[in-house]
Amino acid sequence: MSIITPELIRNCKRCSSELTSGTLVCDQCHALVHSEELEQLAAEAKALEAKGQLRPAREQWLIALPLLPKTSKQAEWIERHARALGEQAERIHPTIEPEKKQWAKKLGPLGPIAVLLAKSKVLLAAIFKLKFLLSFAAFFTFYWAMFGMKFGIGFAVLIFIHEMGHFIDIKRP
Repeated sequence: MSIITPELIRNCKRCSSELTSGTLVCDQCHALVHSEELEQLAAEAKALEAKGQLRPAREQWLIALPLLPKTSKQAEWIERHARALGEQAERIHPTIEPEKKQWAKKLGPLGPIAVLLAKSKVLLAAIFKLKFLLSFAAFFTFYWAMFGMKFGIGFAVLIFIHEMGHFIDIKRP
């Protein structure tokens, strides 16, 4: 009598024949090993589709794919259905491009100019002599990102004027 761990061999729920780990279909009766999980995933996906939640429904269908043999008709149907759900969801609610990508598109053409300036000694000298500009730009960018352009500009200008008052007071004889 051999000792085999339950993880390596299970029994088919339909015909009780032994199944090795990773088997998706019973060799004897050709039943799907994960049929109960597949039915549950399909029910959840159909419920999500009925509610109009197409993207989560698509994800539910895709979770079921690894539980099916790749060459099965069910797997082919799920792939086609998931693709259709994705296209339908995109038509109904197109994904909005994140702001970061929009900024990248706007500032992308300036990349080569930035590289040329970075290689020149003039830019490095300006950065080291005028450090406050870099700090000011970071301050302005942070508040712009947090509260919008108008607030960012107004707050940055307000702080700049305040700090220039300190500078003038120090330089006064």
